Amino acid sequence: MTGVQTCALPIYGDRPIAAAAHAELSKLLEVCALCSEATVELRAGEWMVEGSPTETALVRMALNGGVDVAGLRHRFPLLRFEHRTEKQAHMTTLHRLPDGRALMALKGSPAEVLQLCDWHAKDGRVHKLGEGERAEILAANAKMASGGLRVLGTACLEVESASRGPHRFVWLGLVGLADPPRLGMKEVIAD
Repeated sequence: MTGVQTCALPIYGDRPIAAAAHAELSKLLEVCALCSEATVELRAGEWMVEGSPTETALVRMALNGGVDVAGLRHRFPLLRFEHRTEKQAHMTTLHRLPDGRALMALKGSPAEVLQLCDWHAKDGRVHKLGEGERAEILAANAKMASGGLRVLGTACLEVESASRGPHRFVWLGLVGLADPPRLGMKEVIAD
């Protein structure tokens, strides 16, 4: 074992998860909430999340983990989006931090996100990401994908300015999304 932690969080419906006790998990949830185009609005005492199924699931996961998504987005306003493209299998958002620096939030293809990382978060600190950790992450990704999950890698980086220069991110972790078949798909496949 080279030290990369994996943590499975079964989330059923809107059952909350306890993430606040784990700094790395809290940061992962925050990145999922920030690196998203899903809208969040409080209506009649209930959080309404609207957007694509993937974006909505990630924001709901953050809400279930105790993240105040609306407050987080207010504290770290969005400066720029870089959407996924055919040549780039990840999405990046840039957010202004209260001290004037910027936070880059990244999610997408685990292998591609991992290639952009030189560091990983563990035990509240940032450590150099070695080949052993990279192999563990790719093995965990393969295991999750073989279990039928859609897997995304997450990373972030605090930068001094909003420059577009090459950046080396801090790996946060993998997120697995269950994608159940749509109603009627069994019949469509049978036809």
